[in-house]
Amino acid sequence: MFMSREKYIKLVRCWLILTTKITRKHCLNFDEKARGYAENVQSEEAQLFLTRLERNLDSFILEIQGGSAEGEAWECWLKELPRRLNERQAYFEDFQLDLEDYSFIAKRFKLSIWELLPPKLISPKIIKEELSANVFGQDAYLERLSLGFYNHLLKVYYPHLDLPNSSLLVCGSSGVGKTYAVQILAEIFSFPIVFVNCANLVQEGIIGASIGSSFARVYRELKGDLKRLERSVVVFDEFDKLFEGSYYSKKILTELLSVIDDRGSVDFYIAKDERLGHHNESIRMQTKNCFFLFTGVFAGVEHIVKKRLNRNSIGLGRVEDSAFSFYRELTREDLSAYMDRAELLGRISDFVALENIDVSVLQEIVLKSKSSPVQALKDLFALHGLELSFSLGAVERVCNYTLEEGLGVRGLKSVLWSLLNEEIFNLDYDRAGQSYHIDEDFVEKRLS
Repeated sequence: MFMSREKYIKLVRCWLILTTKITRKHCLNFDEKARGYAENVQSEEAQLFLTRLERNLDSFILEIQGGSAEGEAWECWLKELPRRLNERQAYFEDFQLDLEDYSFIAKRFKLSIWELLPPKLISPKIIKEELSANVFGQDAYLERLSLGFYNHLLKVYYPHLDLPNSSLLVCGSSGVGKTYAVQILAEIFSFPIVFVNCANLVQEGIIGASIGSSFARVYRELKGDLKRLERSVVVFDEFDKLFEGSYYSKKILTELLSVIDDRGSVDFYIAKDERLGHHNESIRMQTKNCFFLFTGVFAGVEHIVKKRLNRNSIGLGRVEDSAFSFYRELTREDLSAYMDRAELLGRISDFVALENIDVSVLQEIVLKSKSSPVQALKDLFALHGLELSFSLGAVERVCNYTLEEGLGVRGLKSVLWSLLNEEIFNLDYDRAGQSYHIDEDFVEKRLS
């Protein structure tokens, strides 16, 4: 099993924060030994250690401690863990745990991240830093999203306070990452996501996908955990489709107002087994603790922006350039004119427009992102003992092709996968030790 030095040290830190029964001296000695392994993660000794650490972490911890994972002792130890962490927080600061570390620990041991996470690790700036490791070229968006999500966290932390709803309207072209950053945050903080596809919505009472049925779907996935659902992130994707002027769209917008209000709620039904005499169950969920995100391209709003700028730029030249980035000039007044529903926009806390992705941003995603599709392919090859590398020219050509085809960020993975289909099909452990280098000529040949 191959693992990068950074991932290795991260797992070691997770081990350290969980081993609260051993002394500081033991931890420091262990950390020194682990870093020694990390310098040569391919050694047999290091790989054996890694395998035990990652695949069977709980048994490994208790083996070192001389304990047992059976019975009440293990349950008591888990219950005591949050208090131990809180008491020894200064000690654990030496290992510089970040949000991702705490998220890993919480998921691995089925604990609530809220019990583990020190309050000082939650701020708009720290949330943005975590997002910036995965999303590039969208600083304004990450700042607004981090602030909105931080307000959402405050509502979760302090439910007794009457804080306003958090919501953000996000405008941008397809494939620029409007929903990806939110998915990262929901994953870290273990919030469920309710995706509502506005392009296919029907009003309540008509057969089809409604706002309520989207909540019902996630409610079933959470096995009826209404409390978690009430803290969810709700994404109204393709939100702009509701302003195309149809009769039903106006009805849906009226329903939406009652959902996103500070005292809002949503009704949905859960089907029961009628063969057993059970009928549909009606559930009313309070939405005051949800975080709402409204995303869309908002095609046509550029005409409103250009008209306003041309009207206000007499003698300064008219805005007619087809390459003009109207998203940069977008104002709340423009959106109000587009929606023609002042009461709806008034319930949305903030808005932000995303920049279009260019080649340099795509290259950053490929070369630097934690979720880089190139790194994922390298890991796949490394699992078979093979080394995969890309030249900068190859990366640039792939990024150019992705933009030319209008595939956006999410298209990078499919382009790279199709390039290496033949090599992936022929992956074989018998070829361990071989290297594959992908250069610009290779990419050009496969794309032609």
